[in-house]
Amino acid sequence: MYKKVLVPVDGSERSLKALDCASALTGQNGGKLVVLHVVKYIKETHLFEVPDIMEEINKGREIFGEKLLEEMKARLGPAVSANGQFLKVISQFPAEVIVNTAKQESCDAIVMGARGLGKAETLFLGSVSASVLNMTDLPVLIVK
Repeated sequence: MYKKVLVPVDGSERSLKALDCASALTGQNGGKLVVLHVVKYIKETHLFEVPDIMEEINKGREIFGEKLLEEMKARLGPAVSANGQFLKVISQFPAEVIVNTAKQESCDAIVMGARGLGKAETLFLGSVSASVLNMTDLPVLIVK
């Protein structure tokens, strides 16, 4: 049914479960996975006006993203990884990146965790998964 499924991952347990679920969904019909990690950069604000520190934090986030995608390749195994795409995007807006990537890659569905690593943000801004649900017409499977 689903030929190409987008799976955003952030390293949380729920995003790992979503990856496993999407792998099973696409594996049943020879579909393809698009694994995405959004590196959320810290912008200069009045709280953080030390560019060197922000640069180091952002560099660390990029390195984390690269390592995370390598771990996801290993988790999926060589057969699935060879048939998948692994993307790292830098942005302030993860939900927008997820929806836009799904469109650009012609995905049939999005499979994602219910809540990722940004628990404090969800208190004030709403969760990324809720935003994705509101921004796309694609089927979205939320994994708890």
